[in-house]
Amino acid sequence: MIPIMRKFILASTLVVMAMACNKKKFCDTNPAPYYFTIMRADGTPYFSNTKDTLQIFYIKDGDTTYLNDYHDVGIFSWDTTVYKFIMSTRLAPVRSAMEEVKRFYFRMPDGDVDTLDLNYGYNADGAPSCNGCCRPYISSAYNGIAPTLDEHTMPPVWVLIKK
Repeated sequence: MIPIMRKFILASTLVVMAMACNKKKFCDTNPAPYYFTIMRADGTPYFSNTKDTLQIFYIKDGDTTYLNDYHDVGIFSWDTTVYKFIMSTRLAPVRSAMEEVKRFYFRMPDGDVDTLDLNYGYNADGAPSCNGCCRPYISSAYNGIAPTLDEHTMPPVWVLIKK
């Protein structure tokens, strides 16, 4: 009886593991949040307060959708670089990967609208990354300029420069 149960458990485990990487099902793992800060060209923080002043939205099929999931984040830094007002959004990467929304807008406190082109999902050649089981970051640009990734922080932070 016990050897049969072991075989059944082993077979069941193998089936579940095989299904976990099936490209058509079970593999829509959400991408990691996009952590960012906005700095002026002179290196000073753009914001003194973010929650009340920054609006993130996108336009798809003529409809404007606001993302209200962003928030200030506590960041650990391994060097002397300490940013104020680190923000993150989980919905922007999810919309980029799952719904092919690649352009997001930031309505700034002064009324300016900046763009964040955010590309998560499949590689350019159409082959899924990570055996189809994840939606990796591919690229981003803030007002057409590629941001710098600060890997001295945990998690890494994209530094967007407001010109």
